[in-house]
Amino acid sequence: MAKINQIRRLAIIVSKLNSKHYVPAEELVDYVSCTIRARYSDTAGCTLRTLQRDFRTIEELFGYLWIPTENRPT
Repeated sequence: MAKINQIRRLAIIVSKLNSKHYVPAEELVDYVSCTIRARYSDTAGCTLRTLQRDFRTIEELFGYLWIPTENRPT
């Protein structure tokens, strides 16, 4: 079940980040937690540390790295 929950979180994270230019970490944690609880009643929320691990997983699997807009090279 842990892998299913991770895949659910990854999908929610990618969807949210593709819809906006910049999302603060705490806002993303709240969004992922609320969304995952609303959609899947058997799933716990999300912590900042979980989010950091999920970012690393997304980068490793897809080579996709989010850089905040203020840190992007022009």
